[in-house]
Parts: sequence; structure tokens; C-alpha cells
Amino acid sequence: MAEWSAIVPIRGWESGKSRLGRPGIARAMALDTVHALLECPDIDDVLIVTNDGSVHSDFTPLGCMLVEDRADGDLNRAIEMAADQRRH
Repeated sequence: MAEWSAIVPIRGWESGKSRLGRPGIARAMALDTVHALLECPDIDDVLIVTNDGSVHSDFTPLGCMLVEDRADGDLNRAIEMAADQRRH
């Protein structure tokens, strides 16, 4: 069976999905996505890459690995940084 790591970049709860104009929608979407990933039998671990400390309390209890985003807004670099931290 294949083992995969899923990387979920999260800007933060206040700034994420701001164009939708609905407080909390970024958090709800991220939680739904991560719960679905955790249910997938081929995914070994989920890495959350963020620089928003308030995100940690939602995903640490789920067993996700938190990676600090130091990419200064560069989404591709943030994903690369998280991939470098993966467990396998």
C-alpha cells in the first residue's frame, strides 16, 4: 500500500478566504478537508503549514504535524518547506 503525506497550507483564520466575506469559513473548510484526509487509508500523515499560531490548537489534537510557514507569501515555497519536514 502506498504511503502519502498530505500538505495543507493555511494562511490563517482571519485572512483566509477573506473575499467570501464570511467569518469562520476558512476554518470550517480547512477542518473539513483535514478530517477527510485523515479518513483516507493511503495518507500516512497530514502536515499543516502556517504562520498563524491560532491554527495550531485546531490541528494538533488531530495528530497533524505543524510546520511554520517562513515563505513570505510564496505558496509553492511553503509547500516545499513542509515537504522537507515530512515523516517519510
